[in-house]
Amino acid sequence: MKRIHFASYEPFHYYAAGYRHTTIDRLSTEWHLSSDQADKLRDDLLAEERDVIDFWISRRFSSDIASPQYFLDAIVRELRDMHLSDPAEWTRIYPALAPLTDELAERLATLNQSPLQDAEDTDSIYLFDAGWGGGLVDAWDLMDNYDLSAYDLESIRGALDSYFQDYAVDAALSDYSDALDDIDSDSENAAELRTTAFNACVSTLVDQTSERYGTDFAYELEFVQWPDDIRDAVMARVFGENWRDK
Repeated sequence: MKRIHFASYEPFHYYAAGYRHTTIDRLSTEWHLSSDQADKLRDDLLAEERDVIDFWISRRFSSDIASPQYFLDAIVRELRDMHLSDPAEWTRIYPALAPLTDELAERLATLNQSPLQDAEDTDSIYLFDAGWGGGLVDAWDLMDNYDLSAYDLESIRGALDSYFQDYAVDAALSDYSDALDDIDSDSENAAELRTTAFNACVSTLVDQTSERYGTDFAYELEFVQWPDDIRDAVMARVFGENWRDK
């Protein structure tokens, strides 16, 4: 995440990036936020965590995708990762969990014998084929549409990033290479044909990038491996000439 986007980020963006109200202070310090800004960010993130808990509870017995145990385990993983083992403590922070206290305590006590459930029916390659990307722009809709735990959301977003490299970037670069190979270097219009092939590759990647990552958070594409000239052209068209600052 980047300080420049502070005014644009939504609370779920921080959540999807792995922050919780107990860990966000390190980002506030890094960004030199004022005490009021830091307090508001912490409060907003806690409210978002409660909304996610409410989401899992509401889907627990109504989802056609995941089992009731899956949603219970999604909550248990959050409690475990935040080191919340005392029911009084977790119900103080997340009041909606009060009716589930006994189930959650029992599940926490059996983690060593029975691993937490992960998603079974959400194959990320099909999500990629359907146009989803690993960026923050799609994060909430992915969770909402496919009834995901925070853990699976993170895993699927990572897989979608990998697919973007393999099936969008590398595929476009391969087509570009083939187009260049087909050009007769002795042809009078060889330079024009090379420019045409370059522009076609860039246009393809502009469409793919903006569709899957939006037009705000350029830093999310730092993982991509592509030639500098292709990268510069694509990023400038999607995010603007000052894309390096975004």
